[in-house]
Amino acid sequence: MTKNCRMVKRCKERVINLGLSMIAEELEMYDEFLCKNRQAHPEWYVERKDETTLLTSLGSVTYHKTLFKNKFNREYEYLLDRVMG
Repeated sequence: MTKNCRMVKRCKERVINLGLSMIAEELEMYDEFLCKNRQAHPEWYVERKDETTLLTSLGSVTYHKTLFKNKFNREYEYLLDRVMG
């Protein structure tokens, strides 16, 4: 492999890693918004934070999301998953 090809490969890897980091950061920002915006879903309270991995076209993204528990029916749900579809 030529020096030029190695440079291009390293550049591509860095861009992909940057994209994966941006995706993780964006997901965690949405999740934080859901935690702080209590009036939008008053029937839910925070149970815990979990680490999860999502497979994307860029590769695997590892991030943290919040598990919520419903005050009335006692069900658990990641509200981020609901918002993200």
